[in-house]
Amino acid sequence: MNDYILKPLDVVMLGEPAPFNITEQTYRKSLTILNPIPFFAVLRRESKGVKINFISFVQEGRFLFPLPFDVVEVSGKYKVGKLVKSKNLFLSDSHDEYLITFGDGKLKTLDEYVDSYWLEKYLLCEEKLLIDERGMLKTYRPYDSECRVGIKINHDKRTTEYGHLYFENYLRFNDIKETGFYIKTTIDIPHKTVTLGGESRMAQIEKVSRDIDGEFANQDKIKEKIKKTGLFKILLLTPTNSPCEITGTKLIAKIVRRPYVYSGWLRKDNIAFPSRLFRLIKPGAVFYYKIEAEDVDEFIEKLFEKFWLKPSFFEPAFPYFESIEGTNPICLGLTIIGATEEAKDE
Repeated sequence: MNDYILKPLDVVMLGEPAPFNITEQTYRKSLTILNPIPFFAVLRRESKGVKINFISFVQEGRFLFPLPFDVVEVSGKYKVGKLVKSKNLFLSDSHDEYLITFGDGKLKTLDEYVDSYWLEKYLLCEEKLLIDERGMLKTYRPYDSECRVGIKINHDKRTTEYGHLYFENYLRFNDIKETGFYIKTTIDIPHKTVTLGGESRMAQIEKVSRDIDGEFANQDKIKEKIKKTGLFKILLLTPTNSPCEITGTKLIAKIVRRPYVYSGWLRKDNIAFPSRLFRLIKPGAVFYYKIEAEDVDEFIEKLFEKFWLKPSFFEPAFPYFESIEGTNPICLGLTIIGATEEAKDE
């Protein structure tokens, strides 16, 4: 395996692969969702058999992960949701056995990132260590927004075109060492720079010795807590099309926000055309499970083999959700596993 940090040398636009028609639209904004498809396209120029095993934002050497959706801001303070039995007190089309509650107050969902040090405490279900006495926690944003204005130019007349003024909100990565995208892949990249995205933005790529596998030292403790409660949760780190079936478990609760629609571009010979539309689940979604397997020890070991920092949480579907020995070569459906417990006092 080879580990790289890819840092854009200019602004970059993430997501929104649909064409931007300036005669019909005047504004577009980059998403902050880390979708590995454009990065897979970059690496596939080097080798058609490439696989991405892991991808994340990185800042000053810190691996950054999406803040789980069961951590929200309530009345100005961060709060971790509690897993409680559903009492069917309201009308809903959800058949989940449990609910995630946050108490009273105005609830605000967040679009932020946390480092591996905080995430490991979250996965260990150490709620008291996640948020300080002021109700805050340390979050990161490795990029800033940068708005640019454009207008179409008629080169023959040397004039601007009426009705073609538009605005674009890009991401610009902080000018800090080792800030950008961390990619773990199966191929060796000999170049110092690559082009990224449909606009072919230049990006510096540097081989590094940091390895994500060494960031989490308490897998055994997480396994012990899961064995004790018979419950666990899966945190989604990259987009996916659907939760896959996990034999020996029951899905009892979930927190997913509104999906976003993605349609990439495919190419056959010299012809490019859009793929089918996918309704993707955003990174940060959390899925709660109850173990029903008879051999709990064996089940937990197999669970970690498949879903611990592996892109296995998806349903096979052409063209992006290919399955190679149960994993996705593009790194869609990347997950990590955490312990959880039922709140008895709710």
